[in-house]
Parts: sequence; C-alpha cells; structure tokens
Amino acid sequence: MTNKPYDGRAVAIERRPMLWAMFGGSILGAALLWVLWVLPIAASVANATPIPLGAAQDVQLRAGDQLGIWTSAPVPGLVQCAATQGNGEEVGFSHGPTTGWDTTLWWVTPGDGFTQQFKIAAQTDGPISVRCWSGAADPEGDYLIADDTFIGGTIGLGRSGANDYALSAVLAIGAVLLPLLALALLPVLIFGPRRNRG
Repeated sequence: MTNKPYDGRAVAIERRPMLWAMFGGSILGAALLWVLWVLPIAASVANATPIPLGAAQDVQLRAGDQLGIWTSAPVPGLVQCAATQGNGEEVGFSHGPTTGWDTTLWWVTPGDGFTQQFKIAAQTDGPISVRCWSGAADPEGDYLIADDTFIGGTIGLGRSGANDYALSAVLAIGAVLLPLLALALLPVLIFGPRRNRG
C-alpha cells in the first residue's frame, strides 16, 4: 500500500469554503459588536458632561438600570465614589474584569483619558446622587456617568465549556480580533489557489 503524496494545493482548495465561512462570520460578528456595543458606549461617553472630582451630580434611573462611572484622574486607583438613592440608601459599586474595554478599546474612548472605574446598578426608580473624589495630594481630573462596559455574566469556553470568561472581556477582545481575523483572511481568499474550471 502506497501513501499518496501530500498535495498542499488540493488541501488549500478544499479548505476555501471553511475560510469563506470564517471570513463572513468575522465580518458579521465585528459589525454587530461595533454597531450594537462599541459605538453606542463611545457616543454615551462623548455626550456625557464631565464633573470635577469632589463635586456631586444627580442622575435619574429606573430599577435595574446600570451605568458606568468614568474618570480621567492621573491615578485612577485613588478615585473613590459614593452614591445614594432618593430615600437615603447607599448604592453599591462593582469593578470590571482585568481585561476589558480599557485594555483593548481605550483608543475608541472620547475625551481626555477617561476610563471606567466603577459600575452602579439602581435598585429602585428615582434619582441617585453620585460623588467621586481622589485621595491624591493634588486631586486633578474629572468624572462622568455614561454607559456601562462591565457587563455581568460569563461565557464558558474551552473543550467542555468549563472555563468561564467575563462577557465584557470576550466582547472587548472580539471587537478587536474579529476585524483583524477578517483582514488576515482576505489576501488568502483573494490570492489563494482555486479549482480549475472546465
């Protein structure tokens, strides 16, 4: 029994439908991410009014609304915030994953170096008073309230789906990698081998 010699051209031709599917999926996924997630968040930051650190601002929320608190402080780690509802109850804050918007999409954020530091979620309808300040000796910088990038939930990835990754991290990475994957596949599909016609 003799083994057939490896025919790289034939293998490449057989893989073209799979590559086209990957290309189309990458384009579609990237378009959905940017239209439904990236651009609306960037627009909300651009439309928000920056407030100097130390000052307070009120926002009207409905129960279940989630917003992000973005700061432009030179040392974001020293910024602290507090929020209270109209009935005097405090509103809790949460942090995002290590990898997220500020890791991969920082260049999309409008303004002067704003990064999301906290996430607030309203428990009831009504106004919420938010105040942020910095523990730095010279507390420069502003903060604003805009859309939230710290989306809750996880996605199970891996062979058995047992490895959980934060949904916001998956979206942030996908928004950058999917366009790059499509760009890398394009020359392969254009200049790669094709079946002979006729």
